Amino acid sequence: MNKVLSILLIFVVSLISALSQTTQRSFLHYYQLRNISQTAPTAFKFGLYGFENPAITSYLHDDDYLLLYSQNFNSSINDYNLGFFSGSPFGGTGLLYTRLGDNSVIDYRASFAFGDRNLALGLGYGFVGGDKSHFGRSNTIHAGLLSRSNPYLSIGISGTFALDKNEYETVYELAFRPIKNYPLTFYGDLALFNNQNLEAAEWSAGVSFEVVDGLRLNGRYFKDKTIALGLDLSFGKIGVGTSGIRNQDNDYSKYSFALRFGAEDRTIIKDIFVPEKEFIKLDLSGPIKYQRFAFLDKSLTLLNILKTIELARKKESVAGLVINATTLASNRAILWEIRDKLEEFRNTGKKVIIFIENADINLYHFASVADKIIIDPLGMISLEGYILGRSFYKDLLSKAGIGFEEIRLFKYKSAYENFARDKMSEADKEQRQKIVDDWLQIASTDIERSRKIPAADFRRLMDERMIYFSNSILQNNLADATGRWTDADSIVKKMYPEIKNLSSASKLSDIKKPFDDKWSSQKKYIAVVYAIGECAMESGIKARSLVNTLKSAISNPNIKAVVLRVDSPGGDAMASDYISEVIRENKDKKPIIVSQGAVAGSGGYWLSMYGSSIISTPMTITGSIGVIAGWLYDRGLKDSIGVSTDFVKVGKYADLGFSYSLPLIGIGMPVRNLNDDERRQFENLIKDGYSEFIRKVADGRKADTNKIEKVAQGRVWSGFEAIKLGLVDSLGGLDFSVRVAAERAGIQKEDYDIIELPKPGFMDFAALLSRLIGTDVKKEDKHTRFLKFMTEKNGKIMPMMPIDFFDEIPGD
Repeated sequence: MNKVLSILLIFVVSLISALSQTTQRSFLHYYQLRNISQTAPTAFKFGLYGFENPAITSYLHDDDYLLLYSQNFNSSINDYNLGFFSGSPFGGTGLLYTRLGDNSVIDYRASFAFGDRNLALGLGYGFVGGDKSHFGRSNTIHAGLLSRSNPYLSIGISGTFALDKNEYETVYELAFRPIKNYPLTFYGDLALFNNQNLEAAEWSAGVSFEVVDGLRLNGRYFKDKTIALGLDLSFGKIGVGTSGIRNQDNDYSKYSFALRFGAEDRTIIKDIFVPEKEFIKLDLSGPIKYQRFAFLDKSLTLLNILKTIELARKKESVAGLVINATTLASNRAILWEIRDKLEEFRNTGKKVIIFIENADINLYHFASVADKIIIDPLGMISLEGYILGRSFYKDLLSKAGIGFEEIRLFKYKSAYENFARDKMSEADKEQRQKIVDDWLQIASTDIERSRKIPAADFRRLMDERMIYFSNSILQNNLADATGRWTDADSIVKKMYPEIKNLSSASKLSDIKKPFDDKWSSQKKYIAVVYAIGECAMESGIKARSLVNTLKSAISNPNIKAVVLRVDSPGGDAMASDYISEVIRENKDKKPIIVSQGAVAGSGGYWLSMYGSSIISTPMTITGSIGVIAGWLYDRGLKDSIGVSTDFVKVGKYADLGFSYSLPLIGIGMPVRNLNDDERRQFENLIKDGYSEFIRKVADGRKADTNKIEKVAQGRVWSGFEAIKLGLVDSLGGLDFSVRVAAERAGIQKEDYDIIELPKPGFMDFAALLSRLIGTDVKKEDKHTRFLKFMTEKNGKIMPMMPIDFFDEIPGD
């Protein structure tokens, strides 16, 4: 990339040189701008936003604007300039009005820049208005290069070419900082007009010094012995500056005054303006996904919600959050993550007000974090507790003429009980009971603390009534007032009369910090990589493509750490191993933190086991270290629907997987069950697969295999219990995982952005079609996908959890 930019710049400048022969100047040349430029562009901030060197805006972090006025006070005629300049990271525009006596001219320039913080190229175009012929002005094209390949040296090259005459100017700039990332800059520049030799060239040299943040002193000496001095003061989003230039005979003196506004800058005075306190309204209506489509999708996403809360936490003017949770829908783990972030928000002394309508225990647990819970006058709260149940299809399959053989060797590995039994095994009841007990302990502890309800009273509230209505809700301190989200402004202002404004969350934005003091410092990223759904090569986590996404993130030098978000109940061991092996091979190169969502068990834990650190929510279902196999086969269905089969074979086991397909749905099954020999071989494969799983977990967790065996056998655990067993390292959500990744990578929050991978799809065509035809176009649901997956993997050794855990995964 850098070589390409350099070649392009050399070509442009060479072309300009070849086309130019004369010595008359027909455009605003570089040193005519010395009255308004305190230094060379590459030495101080962003110059005039590409007006001199078009490449310079590549170091601008946000949109910025500059107003300038300059006047020669020793002149007997009108001699002044007015300028307006604007810039963004991608280019700039500017106009400079020059008045000299009775004549005036306006120079307009527009430019764009591309590249990175090491090397950037810029191109621009200039045109002239006013007394163009009087001043002999020509329209122009511009090219520029900015090279900052190390933190001590800045090199700029720019060229201006007159379109009406064969004339050009080339400017060379060199700036040096003796101390890394400290804005004390010595510089020199040189301008060559047409074929001028070096002796005839104009030049200047100077120094720019940012004494403290936002206070800059500039000095510059020119070849003609003219001296310029400048002062620049920044107050954050606004700044002022002044400079003066005087020649040795004192017959020329010009002073300029500047006002800058727009982009955040380092500032000499903190909090110059005290903002009025306000509450931010955060609408959490609807389901929460991990990623939304790039186009026509306004869905809530977890990372955006967490980011919004963090922005509100950091912004001084925000005194509280007012949250619409009336139709909020998500799983326990994600609700816990947002609740945890809101608790962090409250710990800064800020308020949280949450509006609800009808809440089950999951939503109420979330809402209990609030200082004030407002429930609809006709709203209800149910403290029903927690349940984990499952449906069984053994008799259904039997009546349909379908047989199912569960090949299970481990006590708690219950993935196929739905198809092999008519009720839960005692082992499955045991592990599920422990999980719901943990969930209740977590929720009740949080609710009791937040609502100041004694433990005995809360248990009484759970057991006394199925549902609480508004009057009993208030009497039992389950909410603070009744009201509706449509009246949120008046309700909140009545509760907090000192708050005058309730603003939309869209008002919050991440403050972009300047980086012009850090030459060659590339933008740093933390990649959040999503592994969501069943572990499969082409569906679910899409391991075949996800492995390349993960490798790309690891090899990208600007991505300093990776957070792998796992929300998967397992599936194909090969798909899990594709990803886990990449983590194992690369976690010493950069931190790879695993963040577990609602479900990260079996193959989902296989994905997690080699992480630099595994972070789980207390509500997560994890573990399930074990493998199982199932054999779905025909036991009369084909005969009952009039399907017959026949075959020839060579090889003892050739007919083992011989199947037929049902018309229309394309799902079929083998025509016979396993024999004793085949079942024994499957059992041996399961033993081998289990041993390999145990060995890998022990390797990843740096633990003895005997220790892992004690918590394995296919048993599922809550994250609350898993940390005690050494299966995870910390309790926290995605936000916490990103912070851990940054800490491990040695970077501060203001020094990185988050990039989400894989890139989301362009748009949800099924949703669009539903809108167009006015009828829902149903996508394949998780259960149908699971059944297809199971038939495709019939007889395979699988690290997989039961089908009901698929319902916990957000997104579909």
